[in-house]
Amino acid sequence: MIKDPQETIPLPWSVYALHCKGGALYIGVTNDIEKRINAHAKGTGSRFVWAHRPFKLVTVIPCQSKQDAMSLEYRLKKLRKPQKLRELGLEKA
Repeated sequence: MIKDPQETIPLPWSVYALHCKGGALYIGVTNDIEKRINAHAKGTGSRFVWAHRPFKLVTVIPCQSKQDAMSLEYRLKKLRKPQKLRELGLEKA
């Protein structure tokens, strides 16, 4: 059986941000944003998001590789919330 070429192409890695209850901001990494958001909705994505639901996807930043995505996630997680919002282009005007 011949496979569809699209099945063999890896999905691009992304860093994403969720706005959660109480103003909390969650930063994560994935190579399948739809699957990851569904996992968060089911309660299997992360304990933090499950404890701070409801949540809303606020941004997705495509990256060249898993390493790039993980590096960006790490850098963002080290920032204070106002700096994160500024970096993500989410700061209030």
